[in-house]
Amino acid sequence: MPDITTGTIVKGLPTKKTSKIMYYNRSCSKCANAPCFPGFEKMKTDFAIAGCIDYLDKTKL
Repeated sequence: MPDITTGTIVKGLPTKKTSKIMYYNRSCSKCANAPCFPGFEKMKTDFAIAGCIDYLDKTKL
């Protein structure tokens, strides 16, 4: 399995080991759209941090 420390690009869903943090102040728990798909509760990845395009901040509603 490729390692991100070697600079190899890993394709697929973002995870804590394969995705860069794009937004430090976001969290799925702060999103108005969460849970946004079936099985969301079982995911380990915080998609809001990784760059979710459907993120909608609860505090700005």
